[in-house]
Amino acid sequence: MNKKTRIATAVAAAAVALASGAAQAARIDPFGLGGGGGSYEVANLGWNNGNAISTPISTVSGGVQTTAIGDTIQTYGHAKLQGMSDTDGNTFVIAGFDPNKWTYVFGFSEEVVAGSADGASRTFRATTIAGQANFFQIWANGTGALDLTGKGFNGDGGATLLISGTIADYDPLTGIGQTSFDASSLVAAGALDQTGVDDYAGYASIKGTGGGKINAKIDTVNDKYFLDGISLLTLDLITDTFQNLPFLQVNPSSCFWDGSAYFEGAGNGIPGGCGTAGDGGTIGPVNGVIVVADPTTGEPVYTNTMFQTRATTVLPTGLPEPGSLALLAAALLGLSAARRKSAAR
Repeated sequence: MNKKTRIATAVAAAAVALASGAAQAARIDPFGLGGGGGSYEVANLGWNNGNAISTPISTVSGGVQTTAIGDTIQTYGHAKLQGMSDTDGNTFVIAGFDPNKWTYVFGFSEEVVAGSADGASRTFRATTIAGQANFFQIWANGTGALDLTGKGFNGDGGATLLISGTIADYDPLTGIGQTSFDASSLVAAGALDQTGVDDYAGYASIKGTGGGKINAKIDTVNDKYFLDGISLLTLDLITDTFQNLPFLQVNPSSCFWDGSAYFEGAGNGIPGGCGTAGDGGTIGPVNGVIVVADPTTGEPVYTNTMFQTRATTVLPTGLPEPGSLALLAAALLGLSAARRKSAAR
């Protein structure tokens, strides 16, 4: 085997090494000690059931319940972490670590691209667009994050910011950036809050399911927690087919964070939450129904719709192992030198 062949073989071997698992899952220190609290190769952050709310930006009806193609809406949400898992889907059990102390909040705009209603059901499709408040953040070790109030997910109580970024526009090549919701009824179909004690007595909701997949482009990352420096990469925030109504596994939230202040979701004067008892919040007595017009002004009220959500954040793989990079670099340098020598003859 001549020298050039040996070098070319080395290049190929290095490329295979890079493509066959040399890249690892993102290394995380869940305690934020820069590796002193341990280093776990995490592929996914699995979030507990959480809350999201959609509010109109520009719609024909004035609400999100009866949108048309071309209408735009704004969606906000929050949840607590359930656990971290490796590339095989195994959840890490980490002594002394409370995953519920990690939270996320997000906000992004969407454009309605498809929809239909037959009087008994409704289909809704939307894609992410540049719009109003746009943010995606992961926080750790704050106090008081409660699903019922909707507060404490955004850094309240002395939390540490782990990741900050924005939601990317819809990508027609990959289909990432599209959400959907299919309502199986457009009338009241049971209590809004069906998790433990009904904290919203008298509030009802339609039924439905949905999902989607959106990308969060990361601007900043806390390298005490995320040890690989993933700030220039992309996170996939995957909302699986568990965007649900009514609320069966988590309490509906009284408040939501819009990036600068709280606003009413379900309201109802929940202690520590928003609004006053029986006020309907921004969703009204039946979450997801057609907008009700104010009898005095004629303006729509109860314009928003809330959803129970569940999401998984897929972490990008880390950088290739140093040994693989060194092998590839040496091979490429050797091949380049061989080509120069050959050209000089």
